[in-house]
Amino acid sequence: MRTQRLTVFFGLLLFLACAPSPPQWQDPAALDRIPPHLLSVAPSGQQVPPTTCFTLGFSEPLAAESLEPAGEASLAGVVLLSGRAAQAALEAVSEGALPDEGEGEVIPAAVQLDQDDTAVLLCPLEPLADESEYTLVATRRLCDLARNPLSRGADDPTTDNAAEALTTTYAGPRVVSVSPADGAVEVSPGLRAVVVEFSRPVRFESLTAESFRLVAQGGADLTLAAFDLEQGGVRVSARLPDGRLELGVEHFIRLSTEILDLEAGRALVAPFRSRFTTAAVVDETPPSFVQDPAVEADDVEATLCFATDEPATAAASYGIPGGESAVLVLEDLAVERSLRLAPLEPEQEYEVRLEVADAGGNRAPAVELTFRTGAPRGRPVLTEVMANPEGTADQESGREYLEIFNAGGAPVDLAGFFVDEKNDRSGADPLSPAKGAAGPLELQPGRFAIVVTTAYEDCYDLPADVLLLTVDDGRLGADGLSRTESVELYDADPVGGAEPVSTYGGWISASREGASVERLDPLSPDEAGNWRLRDAGGTPGAPADP
Repeated sequence: MRTQRLTVFFGLLLFLACAPSPPQWQDPAALDRIPPHLLSVAPSGQQVPPTTCFTLGFSEPLAAESLEPAGEASLAGVVLLSGRAAQAALEAVSEGALPDEGEGEVIPAAVQLDQDDTAVLLCPLEPLADESEYTLVATRRLCDLARNPLSRGADDPTTDNAAEALTTTYAGPRVVSVSPADGAVEVSPGLRAVVVEFSRPVRFESLTAESFRLVAQGGADLTLAAFDLEQGGVRVSARLPDGRLELGVEHFIRLSTEILDLEAGRALVAPFRSRFTTAAVVDETPPSFVQDPAVEADDVEATLCFATDEPATAAASYGIPGGESAVLVLEDLAVERSLRLAPLEPEQEYEVRLEVADAGGNRAPAVELTFRTGAPRGRPVLTEVMANPEGTADQESGREYLEIFNAGGAPVDLAGFFVDEKNDRSGADPLSPAKGAAGPLELQPGRFAIVVTTAYEDCYDLPADVLLLTVDDGRLGADGLSRTESVELYDADPVGGAEPVSTYGGWISASREGASVERLDPLSPDEAGNWRLRDAGGTPGAPADP
């Protein structure tokens, strides 16, 4: 009996020696096996302001280091992607992998913990695009203090992604850039113009002495001589009267909410303020070229590139020898320039004369060049998008269309071309003759092609010379045209890495039912200022109205 008691006693001592100590039993991190999950996102849904920060609320405090990327090829704990991410892309991104090309771009943003580490604050470094889709993703790099990775779902950790689909609103135009830049010093007292670029075209009549002001230190308003709209109304050049600004004085550019956009008459989202200071000494030295002017030409346009040693204005006149000259004047101050000379005639000799001047009016000696345009070639460009036709939802796919114009001097064969929306690539549609017609897809110079779906209803009175094309299903793009998403034209399958030959960037919301978005100038670049929303209807197979 005594031996048995000793055996039990020493067995109990051995158990106590090997058992964990009480402090370890009481460590919450050692006992926590419950992963954190996403509780809320604000703002969210369809009415997100383009200028905002996002707050993501979680079920418990997070580890700060889990917000940081693990390396160059990985993502932070919370990311914002452009576009509506597909499920496959979400699964990759949620594991911290960079999205594949065409599956959304990562929006640069500042990310930090907030609210006792139970919330993440994500602030985009630049305003988001108006009326555009985004996807906010909380990746599984996020973990709690016990290193439990983020649950993919609040109820079942094996399903769903911690992702939120967002759509930004359009509150009004914003200022994108200003020249002279905010805070600029040593600005020439001979400044000729203040140039402001907006996010949307603005109405000329909304530019007044009250809405667009230049104020000198001390409160004196300076009278602006005139306003010029450039790039379709996106850029405004406010010309100063002849004479010099006061030396060594701070000046203020003040824009009010009386400035309205061209499309809907919406006011500037907020008053804008900028400042610059003039030089204390008059500059009498003209600019010089640090990159000599050179011309690259094709059949119907050319590009004149150069750079100066100080910000300067530029004026270029060009034409066929002995003929009339076109004049291109840029009043904004810049160091590097790329001037587009168009329209030109194929296989012709041209002369160009370039003059540059700094803000003080000091002019460099004029430069004269000659160049020759190339042989005619086809130049297909997107010129109209009907994304919001009249009719019911079931009728839309049969009434949507894209318009392509051959702006070049030679025919172009559209066989092997693809159209796409929102740069999806995987959902791009190859072009083929409509209604099963046979024959080449050759688009003649100066002619239009209309792209419809297989559900086309013959609802448009198209000119006889229009080339009618279709896609391989009842939708244009992966899921039909959107009022706010981009459209791309490719000369090869984009899945193989082809780049668009023409793009409509979704810059203008097709908010009016039955009204198309159209290109103003087929030869001008793919940019927002070259597109507008029609008041009503469309012009399929015909030029845009003046």
